[in-house]
Amino acid sequence: MFRRFVASFPKDPVFKADMKTLGYQINEKDQIRSIEKPDQPYNFFITGNERYNEVHREALHICVRHVVSKRMAELGVAPHYLPDCTTTKPDGPHIPIFMTAPEILKTKKCIIVIAGDITKDLGIFSYRKVNGDDGIDSGTCIAVVKELKRLSEENCDEEPGVIVLNTGGLLYSWKENSAMTMETWQARKRKSAFHPAIHDDLVHNRLAGNRTTEEHVGYVFENVIGNAKFVNPGAKVYLVGIESGGDSAIDFFKGRGESFIPRVAAIALMEPFHYADLPSKMKTWLEQRARAWTVCAGEINTCVAVPTRDGQPKDREELLGPYDLPNAMCPVFSSTEPMFMELVFPTVYKEVLKWFAKVAENEEDYCNPPFEAVAYNEPERPYEPYEHPDEDENEDSKPEDNKVEESAAKESKSEDKPMKDELDESKLKDGNNEEASSAPTKPPQADSVGTESKQITEPNLEEPVAAEPQGLTIEPANIPLPATPAPGESGRSTATAHHPMNDADLFNNIPSPNFASTPLLPSIYAGDTPLYTPPSLAAETGKGLHATDPGADDAAPTADERT
Repeated sequence: MFRRFVASFPKDPVFKADMKTLGYQINEKDQIRSIEKPDQPYNFFITGNERYNEVHREALHICVRHVVSKRMAELGVAPHYLPDCTTTKPDGPHIPIFMTAPEILKTKKCIIVIAGDITKDLGIFSYRKVNGDDGIDSGTCIAVVKELKRLSEENCDEEPGVIVLNTGGLLYSWKENSAMTMETWQARKRKSAFHPAIHDDLVHNRLAGNRTTEEHVGYVFENVIGNAKFVNPGAKVYLVGIESGGDSAIDFFKGRGESFIPRVAAIALMEPFHYADLPSKMKTWLEQRARAWTVCAGEINTCVAVPTRDGQPKDREELLGPYDLPNAMCPVFSSTEPMFMELVFPTVYKEVLKWFAKVAENEEDYCNPPFEAVAYNEPERPYEPYEHPDEDENEDSKPEDNKVEESAAKESKSEDKPMKDELDESKLKDGNNEEASSAPTKPPQADSVGTESKQITEPNLEEPVAAEPQGLTIEPANIPLPATPAPGESGRSTATAHHPMNDADLFNNIPSPNFASTPLLPSIYAGDTPLYTPPSLAAETGKGLHATDPGADDAAPTADERT
């Protein structure tokens, strides 16, 4: 196998994060549509190359995030940057969140806290909804803030404060000085289209205290909500947990966040994971103060499951579409969304805010009323059996021309059949001469001209017959691994080819699953540039993942460089 110089690799695609350059615009209905074809929405498959499509999508998502951030700031919920919760973007590791201005937030008696899913960008619930017919606001937290303003004006009530957590954007890039999701990290520019994605480090590419979604939820509760500098200690919290964001909140309350439970007036969970090992006190609290909405095509707010000890039938036949919900920790309601979990909250957020308003009327003594689960079955789709094109159709429905053609085809098939019946009859006629027929046939004899006889002989089953090769068989070459290169040297000559080794040679000699103690794994090279060095060689050469990674410039600085 010959190596290929890095200079000959195809370049990684680059798209400018400008909506007009990408060929899209925001029309008067707040929809993202093509400039050339105003009726056409965003199209992911612009090419047949997945890498190009992903980078192009990320460029458009950057534009959407700028629009969302600008509109949220206009609504009074501007980005604030952890760890200090300031509006000034720091130069070191940070995570942005949307939050009402601290001088206003600490005067509020009601705080709406939204914890999104781990895969979503800050304030964006569903890009599928953003790129759809309902506009950008419908799939983001902008719609929630606008609805809160409308309800407060309609009821002449005080507008609640808002905090939107960034449970998805926990990766920090030193090179770009920005926090991002894993999807954005994977779409970052690489050295070439052949190079792997930049490695992320669990320590250097994370903000301390915010390395996981649970840590991030706990950090905001302990350092923002629990800080009198930002939030009034007597303010009640209304929490919205979307998918993994809700799960992380439950994990936090189950652990070190138990002291915050009295401050939480209500919890709305979207497609949550139902825990079976919750403490008894917390189970009671969730049954009384929490509600969940799930993927179900039934009428909105139809109760489809209740906690087991609240009278859910023992046969557990409540079906949520194709899914069964055996252990509900709180009443579960239908969202009318039949397919996508990310669309549940954009569909029911108005119902959630109505329920929050109802809880606020009696915050201290509120308790969920008893619900009765309604068995819901997904409507059956009409069954359309697959008809193979070779199957015979109804003769009456066929035209005369087809009947004539089929009859002629059947006759031709009968003529082309091997004369099996004639052979069987000849065997019956020779039945009296069984010994002669059972005797082995003689080998073919050459005729007078010297050509081989046309007589067909059967192989002798007693003697082994060598099987004909079905393709190339490549046996592993037992060639020793090349010597470990010295520090600072690539260990490869420009005139030599790569060491011929397959996967069997690479892994058969590994004595244990501990790859750190295995000296047999070679480095992976692109030309003279190592793309990956295993831990065993890294210990000897002094090179780690960041040193051999094409994105090494994004690695964390050393202690001297930090100061």
